[in-house]
Amino acid sequence: MPKRAEIRIASRADHAPVGPAGSGLFSYAEGEDLYEHGGSHPPFEEDYGHIGLEHIGWRLEVRSREDFRGMPTGASEAGLIEHIAKPPVHRVSVRPEQVGSHWEEHGTWMRPPLLIDRRLLALPDGGLQVLEGRTRVGVPRGRLREGLKVAPCHPAWVGRPRDASAH
Repeated sequence: MPKRAEIRIASRADHAPVGPAGSGLFSYAEGEDLYEHGGSHPPFEEDYGHIGLEHIGWRLEVRSREDFRGMPTGASEAGLIEHIAKPPVHRVSVRPEQVGSHWEEHGTWMRPPLLIDRRLLALPDGGLQVLEGRTRVGVPRGRLREGLKVAPCHPAWVGRPRDASAH
């Protein structure tokens, strides 16, 4: 059975600590920050501020690399993933050394991105979109184009309507 994440929610008005630094909107039950910008990132607020996040069930899933090829992000940052995919080696090189080593050894990210079921956004085309982790999703797109190692499957936290997350 896939591992479930307990996600705690904090609004801008709620100044209670959420992650280790108290700056995140989401955090794993273990305390690792998932989303570091929280409510202070205007594109995030624009794209997702209307969703009742407390009604989302989170599950760690293993997804095929094909699932990520054309996966969009929020409308306010459309095209960002493709922009990131253009220089994948650079995107990894500006991260801590262990990130690059992990890509070379495993062909995947160290920390799973967050994806959201597009039904939560009332979008007719369904599927998933990147909620957080645009660089993590862009890097394998670029690495595939450049013939670099990319694992066939990748872990990702997927948020679905609570009634659908049990499936």
